[in-house]
Amino acid sequence: MTLATMSEKEPLLSKTDIKIVNGHKRHLGHLENYFALLQRQELYGNFSIGCKLNKGITYAELAKGLRSVAIENPLMIHTMVPETEHEKLDELKKYYRSKEYLDTPFPKHDYMEVLDSLRIEDVVVNEQSEVYGELLNEIKEQFSKDHGKISETLCDLVSRIRIPAYLPDKPNWRLLCLSRGGNVEKFDTLLFISNHCCADAMTGINLFKDIVDTINSDTVNDIKDDALQIWNYGRDHSIAKKLPKPITERVNYVPSILTFIWLIITTIVNGIFNYKSPCTETERVTAANPQKCYQSIVKFTPAEVTQIKQRINEQKCTMTAMLQTALCVTLKNHGIFDNRKMNEITFDVTVPNNTRKSIPDELATDQYKYGANVGGLHYSYLISSFNESKFWSLSRYYDNVLKTADYLVGLGSLMLDFVVQNKNIDAMIADSYLNKKRGGIILSNVGFINTTTTQDGDIEIEDLLFMQNLGVLNFTYGVNIVTTSTGGMNICMSAVEGAVRSQQDFVALGNELHNMIMKKCTTNN
Repeated sequence: MTLATMSEKEPLLSKTDIKIVNGHKRHLGHLENYFALLQRQELYGNFSIGCKLNKGITYAELAKGLRSVAIENPLMIHTMVPETEHEKLDELKKYYRSKEYLDTPFPKHDYMEVLDSLRIEDVVVNEQSEVYGELLNEIKEQFSKDHGKISETLCDLVSRIRIPAYLPDKPNWRLLCLSRGGNVEKFDTLLFISNHCCADAMTGINLFKDIVDTINSDTVNDIKDDALQIWNYGRDHSIAKKLPKPITERVNYVPSILTFIWLIITTIVNGIFNYKSPCTETERVTAANPQKCYQSIVKFTPAEVTQIKQRINEQKCTMTAMLQTALCVTLKNHGIFDNRKMNEITFDVTVPNNTRKSIPDELATDQYKYGANVGGLHYSYLISSFNESKFWSLSRYYDNVLKTADYLVGLGSLMLDFVVQNKNIDAMIADSYLNKKRGGIILSNVGFINTTTTQDGDIEIEDLLFMQNLGVLNFTYGVNIVTTSTGGMNICMSAVEGAVRSQQDFVALGNELHNMIMKKCTTNN
């Protein structure tokens, strides 16, 4: 029934109901709910994408770019709305951790809803000193000490930023704006920081590319009366696209029963034989108790990347497979496995993938450019096989595993009807993640991003970095990789405190990794 045909006796639709009619409010999909529960249960902190520009941009230019994104992809300006109304965020947090909630299955997930309004100060961390206060000052001081570079120490500080979900007036991400020269009006270093709700690494990368493209063009009109306003629902909803369907309605994540049973069996077996790191057991990630991690940034120039690509082509494997081999061999050479117990025979590796590859290109770029559209392969490998003398044969083996694997079964098992209808997913995940010993690596390679522009004088992305701490995901090491045409390849690694001897030791491990890769890719070894 439309508004025009409603009788006078029937109540008018509420504001939020109108958003449903307009396609700007809907239930979370199963995958979206998974990332939301990581926040509800305080199991994850944030990830970030760092972007270096060749010249500074102003808040007004940033707002112009974000406005274009909001109209074309309103998913980026949503917040989450609970099925059960709670007036205050503190009350909602208590409810999601209560026995009342955790003992009850919720087949219908919470909502996502496009915000009523959004201004630049709602998303820029620099303008939220009342929230981030001293941490923001530390970040600015560290950036100055590092002469305008994103360093390991800066990565650690940024990882402490918490972005609450379910805020009624703010989205699930922020931007941190910094300047190499200390300029307070123009910023050439931006960090997209997200709590992972409806955002992945490609979301941050696409956001920066779209912002730069919009600023470089004159196709979007500025808002003359308020240059810092990004979005106003009353004014903009009629020209904005609808929220896309959840990716799980486009890609079938759900495994067969036999596949699910096999997953359970292998999970139990691997739990017995997998390496357990010396880190303390996993615990919730809170603002008062941030996760303590070491950081190591490993950089490869564009020329080095060219050498690496030539070598892996000769050896008939992929970049991700080679990097996995280099990591595992370097960890073994560094002595990480020297003191393992007798039953620690295997080492677990998770490799996320981009689910957008499973849908038509025009759909992926039109509706699914943004969102947490991921799957992941979780596999265990024999520690005894991490032998440098078999580097390339091991890389080819991993390449075959990566090409033939089912990347959807792990997350898809949470979407089975009999699971969703009978279990509280928050409770299931919290029980399986909390108070556990950590295992191996999550290796996330977002691939090659072309950042070269053709027009002189354009704003250009010089470099990108992908940074992430692990929260209570049961891994010891996070390894995040992005390669650009202008900046080369950056590997940003984190290790939970206790995994290695010190921050300096972890930087040394990163240097060993760089040397290992270049040795294997510039010689006949």
